[in-house]
Amino acid sequence: MPTSRPPNKSLPPKRPKSRSSSGTTRPASPRAKAKSSSKSVSARPRWLRWLALAAAATLFVTTLALTTAGFVLWYFSRGLPSAESLHQYAPAQTTRLVDRNGELIGEVFFERRTVVPMSRIPRVLVLSVLAAEDADFYHHSGMDLPGMARILWKAVVNRRATQGGSTITQQVVKNLLLTPERTLSRKLKELILSRRIEQELTKDEILFLYLNQINFGHARYGVQEASRFYFGKDVEKLNLAEASLIAGIPQSPSYLSPRTHPEAARKRQSFVLDQLERKHDLYWDDLPLDEIKRARKALPELSPLPDLSERAPEVAQLAKQVLVEAVGADKAQRGGYTVTTSIDLALERKARAALRAGIDGVKTRLGKRAKSRPDGAVLVLDWRTREVLALVGGYEAISGFNRATQAERQPGSTFKPLVYALGIKSRRFTPATQVIDAPGVFDQYKPGNYETWSYAGPVRIRHGLAQSINLVAIRVIEELTAPAVVTFAQQLGIDTKLEPTLPLALGASGVRLSELTNAYATFAAGGRFAPLKIVKKIVDASGRSVALPKQEPAREVLTAAESYVMTSLLSSVVQEGTGARAKVLDRAVAGKTGTSNQARDAWFVGYTAQLVGGVWVGFDDYRALGAKESGGKTALPIWIDVMKAAHAELKPVPFTMPGGVVTARIDPGTGVLAYEGQTDGIDEVFLEGTVPSETARPPDVADPTTFMMEQLGGTGAE
Repeated sequence: MPTSRPPNKSLPPKRPKSRSSSGTTRPASPRAKAKSSSKSVSARPRWLRWLALAAAATLFVTTLALTTAGFVLWYFSRGLPSAESLHQYAPAQTTRLVDRNGELIGEVFFERRTVVPMSRIPRVLVLSVLAAEDADFYHHSGMDLPGMARILWKAVVNRRATQGGSTITQQVVKNLLLTPERTLSRKLKELILSRRIEQELTKDEILFLYLNQINFGHARYGVQEASRFYFGKDVEKLNLAEASLIAGIPQSPSYLSPRTHPEAARKRQSFVLDQLERKHDLYWDDLPLDEIKRARKALPELSPLPDLSERAPEVAQLAKQVLVEAVGADKAQRGGYTVTTSIDLALERKARAALRAGIDGVKTRLGKRAKSRPDGAVLVLDWRTREVLALVGGYEAISGFNRATQAERQPGSTFKPLVYALGIKSRRFTPATQVIDAPGVFDQYKPGNYETWSYAGPVRIRHGLAQSINLVAIRVIEELTAPAVVTFAQQLGIDTKLEPTLPLALGASGVRLSELTNAYATFAAGGRFAPLKIVKKIVDASGRSVALPKQEPAREVLTAAESYVMTSLLSSVVQEGTGARAKVLDRAVAGKTGTSNQARDAWFVGYTAQLVGGVWVGFDDYRALGAKESGGKTALPIWIDVMKAAHAELKPVPFTMPGGVVTARIDPGTGVLAYEGQTDGIDEVFLEGTVPSETARPPDVADPTTFMMEQLGGTGAE
């Protein structure tokens, strides 16, 4: 049998024979020969051709996919934030304002957040968050591909976008580096950045960012604020039951809050505990199963909602101003500071209650005439440190107009001690100096005594201050000159512009309660002026102290001896004068009442050997309080209630006489030294070198004189 061989392509193929219809054979046609040859050649290498085509197509698709992926990666990587920036994580944090005992007064925040290191976050909370949000966090490289596939499948099946599937790393990207918009481009950027973050940061660093950044509802961000808000404790003190309840909230802060949706929160907590138990062998073997079971049975008790109402809003506002001055507006807004104020919050509350009670009493006395109630202010401070212990700027506990530091009101007779203090300092007057209480006209100014048409003639300075006699104060300021009194008042810390005229002695120029109270504190402090202090210290988020703004330096305005003489004079106001009600405190008290013209303002400012306080009451529109209202009736009872509270745990202490003061027995009628054996003589204090040299005459040798005085009327302030 002849062997077959492939056709020789170099030679034309032989023409096959063909048969005619008659059975005879004839040659095949050229077209038939060509068709036959084509079939025999192409039939054998077809699989090779398909393989080549498939390979080419695969190469093309792969190249196209890689090129497209590369282009997409390049395109969406443009302008992305740097993952390295997360090393400088400095989010907006809460600034806490606390009183001197650490009790919260108020908070300042753009976002209420307090960043805490991982070392403070308990293991039970870390595990609970991982169980709730990303159990495989420590085992993936930033993306949960199976989870993303499941979410994509659900989206296809449900024909709508589905949330979820994000790892903790992706959530860090979304919260810190990208906007929260739900678009394909943002998702691609999120995946790119997630991979970069996993390469740049450790897992613990990523978890630190997440735990301090996420929202736990009610505008609380981060685990520390969540722990404080829900359980009233620092995060490191959480147990598993509490931690698992908190860990479930971030999935939907609005609907999983245990405060507003307790059943949903409890259900979510059960899921977290189930996850902890189901995946117990994953990487939390250090969490005993028994502890998980106990947490299931426990019912975490939420702390009472924090109540920041009536917590010294005026103090909070002042403390914020100090913070801004200390660190700048931008840093202050970013927060993270703890500002410790000098305020005693318990005393602050009692001071506001006393002010309200006093104001309500005025309104009751006014009866139907009162279309509105008056307002007022209270200030209490430690005169040794000038730390403010209580500051109440009005009847309502709202931030706004602070009457203690902003209202400029006529102080009436509470200004007189400043005039007398300059008289003592100048050595022109002593407590025993006699001044004429008689009507007169002073450069067209015709003052009168408060609520009286009577005049006493020559009276000692002590009696004139105790009884708040206007004409005595006018004659003293006339001797000293009004401009000199203005200068002296400025040295005592009165910054409000004062009119250098004789009516200044009667409190005709407005002052602030804070200024006048601090001036009295200078008397109590032995003549040493110092500015008021509302902030004791500031620490930043890392616990480092912040330098406080520089204040006006302290200065010596009076000597200790001069101040003691003034304290002695002001003690007479309480012992025998217009401030007699203050004797109820049963301790040494020095102070002065004040009532402006037509009783538009009622004052009392006074001090003990420990504290100084001031009270003002009046209508904001300057209406009269009422014909029978006065400093002694309106302001002093409030002052007494406040100072009782302030001294509740302080033992009575007398005023101590310093060196440079001497005591001499004088004749009360003339102010000179008492004669030997004078039975009605009184002891008086003097600065050394100012004791009277003259001695009173005994009655049997006295040369009586008659004092003639016109009975002229007049009006004036107390």
